[in-house]
Amino acid sequence: MESDFVPSMLITKAIKKWWVIAALMILGGLVGMLVTRIHKPVYQSQAVITTAVDYAYAGRLEDYELDHLILTVGDVIDSSQVKQQVITQALEEIPEISEKAILESLTPIRKGYDWILSVRTSEADSAQKIAQWWATEAMNSLQKMTQTALEDFHQQTAMLSIESCFSQTVVAENVVSGCTSKDLETLKTYLTANADTAESLRDSILLSNLSFGITTEPDLPSSPILFKQNLNVAAGALIGLIIGLGWFFRGKK
Repeated sequence: MESDFVPSMLITKAIKKWWVIAALMILGGLVGMLVTRIHKPVYQSQAVITTAVDYAYAGRLEDYELDHLILTVGDVIDSSQVKQQVITQALEEIPEISEKAILESLTPIRKGYDWILSVRTSEADSAQKIAQWWATEAMNSLQKMTQTALEDFHQQTAMLSIESCFSQTVVAENVVSGCTSKDLETLKTYLTANADTAESLRDSILLSNLSFGITTEPDLPSSPILFKQNLNVAAGALIGLIIGLGWFFRGKK
């Protein structure tokens, strides 16, 4: 009977020696904090690009349409073309950093109409420089996107005008007024290849009337971020609790 396990007795003993468990939990938390601080420091710098929609041209947008526009902006910011430009510039200015480290340091985060361009590196000035290069290259690509969308809009509008021209054509004595047979073949080819002309036109209108701006410039980090410190402290405290309960259990046996 002496070897039987009685939970109530273990609980009573643990309550009497609560300070031992508390001390072990505090010690474990301190160890977790120490593990965090002895790691190589990580500095973070962030830029914020805000998207604005011209509702005078776009009209009322459904939630899914607005979400699509913001995600399209994010795709440009996170595109391989933009990242490659950042890598090229970073390797020239910061030769000690690797291409892999640069890619791993870039993290785009969406927050409403904003895209946060977060960069984490082991050097404070490197984080700020890379974030600034990323924001600059992203803005250049976004401006090109709106320009391309505007050109597509003009082209599609012209093609729709040709379609309207044919719909109003009058044939008299084998003479076609307004449009030629060559124009007809061109229109047929275009409409066959672009069955979703109306949808494409809508996308071009929306994209061409977006505007962007860097609303937060990357700053120089004054101190490293404590990466996952809370998680490490909680894990250390939990280990301390388990050790304390295990010690009471072993002592009872």
